[in-house]
Amino acid sequence: LFGALDDDAADELNLPDPTDQHISLKTGMNEELHYMLPMTNKEKLFWEKELLGLYVSGHPLEKYRSKIEQPDRNIAGAIAKGFQKKYTFAGVLSDCRHIMTKNNRRMAFAKYSDTTGSIDVTFFSDVYKEHSELLRDDVIVQITGKLQKRDGEWGLLAETVKELQG
Repeated sequence: LFGALDDDAADELNLPDPTDQHISLKTGMNEELHYMLPMTNKEKLFWEKELLGLYVSGHPLEKYRSKIEQPDRNIAGAIAKGFQKKYTFAGVLSDCRHIMTKNNRRMAFAKYSDTTGSIDVTFFSDVYKEHSELLRDDVIVQITGKLQKRDGEWGLLAETVKELQG
């Protein structure tokens, strides 16, 4: 909000300078999160998504948009083609769930989104063991894996995971 106002308008409204302002946000779990203004772009995008359910001022994948919009490089395009083959996507992880299998091995499930759509991704134990430190919410990663349709829903079985700088 403060970034949208020029200096004269902020002075007219008698708004305080937001620089170095400490803010506290209460969550639904009675936790308090503390931030200093101004927030980084990454923090701002996180809070837009968290509080509004969508990105307003930009997208974490903006610098990868030209590659994502290429055929076979985005989730919506791959699903529209309907081919069950290997793809490489750039996207943001969310809703990461880590579990222990019956065989006492770790694996994970997550939602994976790019600028065109989202898909559920599965990280079996071999991939999990190699890349578990990247499997957390709001991490921008490149995933190579096989697109697969199961019970009428498309999913991605991850084979490799690489962190991308946001």
